[in-house]
Amino acid sequence: VAEAAALVLKGLGSASAKWAPQLTLLLADEDRGAQDAAAGALEAMLLNRDAPSAREAAAAALRQAPPEIREAAGERLLASFVEALSSACHDDDRHVREEVAGALGVIGAASPTAAASAAGSLLGDV
Repeated sequence: VAEAAALVLKGLGSASAKWAPQLTLLLADEDRGAQDAAAGALEAMLLNRDAPSAREAAAAALRQAPPEIREAAGERLLASFVEALSSACHDDDRHVREEVAGALGVIGAASPTAAASAAGSLLGDV
């Protein structure tokens, strides 16, 4: 059921923003299908240029996820988030960029080169 719900949230743009914290919890689910669906929904939120509230919520949820959730998600999923966060570095909304920087600081070790490049692009952001 959780997998199906995550798949629905993947396509809902801003309407999915409030569910980002619950999606991060699914990253530790024993069911790999649920993990992948949650990761896909979070990535879709991060990549959706038309839904800054969803981008901000997804980045914040990843930043605030407890260490055991990030550990359970594994490097495979975390590295995919670094790539999606890199895309959100250029969002027009400063709050989105702030959450992206925070999330990169927390999960960037999964893909250090990509995280460093993304974080470097934020250095000029005043």
